[in-house]
Amino acid sequence: MNNINVGAFLSLLQQVIDAYPKGKIVMILDNARIHHATLLDNLLAEHKKRLDPSSSLLTIQSLILWKGSGSG
Repeated sequence: MNNINVGAFLSLLQQVIDAYPKGKIVMILDNARIHHATLLDNLLAEHKKRLDPSSSLLTIQSLILWKGSGSG
């Protein structure tokens, strides 16, 4: 695994958390190894209520329906 890419992804997550300090954050990611790197464990644990990596119930279709309902 390329640690430079993991570091860049970790930096991106931190920037998103800093930019949106309140509420849940939804990101749609593919299943790339970088998205499951152990280097992310501390950040994910610290922000578990906002960034839940195991929340796979949200699909693109449900996101579109949610956004289209005027809820976001």
